[in-house]
Amino acid sequence: MNPNARKSSTTNSINVEEIFLKREVQELLKKVTSVDINKVYAHRLKNKGSREQRMHYAMMTDEKLAQVKEKYAKMAEYFLQLVPIKEPLPETFKVITKDEELDGHDESSYVFYDIRDALDQDRLVVYREPDGTLRTAKPQELRRLNRAFYPRPNKPVYVPPVFFDPALEYALNLNKHELVMDFACWFFEPDELQFVQLIQEVIDRIVRDNKLENLYGTRHFSTLTFYLTLNKNIEPLFKFFVQKKDTASMANIVRLYKIMHTDWRTASAGKDADTDDFKLVYDFATQYQQFQDPSIIKYLNLDIIKPNRTFRSLQ
Repeated sequence: MNPNARKSSTTNSINVEEIFLKREVQELLKKVTSVDINKVYAHRLKNKGSREQRMHYAMMTDEKLAQVKEKYAKMAEYFLQLVPIKEPLPETFKVITKDEELDGHDESSYVFYDIRDALDQDRLVVYREPDGTLRTAKPQELRRLNRAFYPRPNKPVYVPPVFFDPALEYALNLNKHELVMDFACWFFEPDELQFVQLIQEVIDRIVRDNKLENLYGTRHFSTLTFYLTLNKNIEPLFKFFVQKKDTASMANIVRLYKIMHTDWRTASAGKDADTDDFKLVYDFATQYQQFQDPSIIKYLNLDIIKPNRTFRSLQ
């Protein structure tokens, strides 16, 4: 995610797309996200007039029930596909020519749109400005025109109000974070600047309001994890997993952090540091020395996982 789209501590040297596409990064994000069957198959409102699927009841043996649960658990992985993370396209354009004799020809711009069969992102669209400039369309202009010429259900020409305050704040106050992010994935392309800014805004408010649970077990938790780790703000994630006593996820976040920020060095004691989850988390925390949340410090000092060890305080 482009740090220029929002104030961030992320360095410009990090290639976000390249990191996201790494196999080990994708595997770690999936492990951290987990699978919550109740959220994946939760009831969702459909369009007015659409046909609701009838509820089905069946008598099953314990063996058959286990098979059905396994089947739907595998199907759930499809709904938990990671949301693509890309750098936003710059809102730039190319000036093709400027005809001085057309300066002042009209008060409005003229748009020329190629309606031949082509991918939407590859369509040729040019603007003739009132001053005679002929230029290519900006990315957001192209996307808006595509929605106008090739409409799709629930994809209006202009950006819906729910993506802006006060409607956005109202939706988030109702804990509709997943719904907002699902709609954003449908309406925008992952490389749109507005999409990146919206997702970052929603994540920032989730952290501010301590509502990580609303995305846990959904495909958007991986986006949240990636964004916070990229910006070196993993304390909210540690605090969340401390409440769940999930040391494995905390260790996976550390592994993810080490992949993203290769300039960070750890002096883990012992050759089992990368396989012993608790030791990896503890070594990272003692060297990171930026965790202020008492629950994280207490969790490490209580030595829940390894009762024969004693640890010094992080403070």
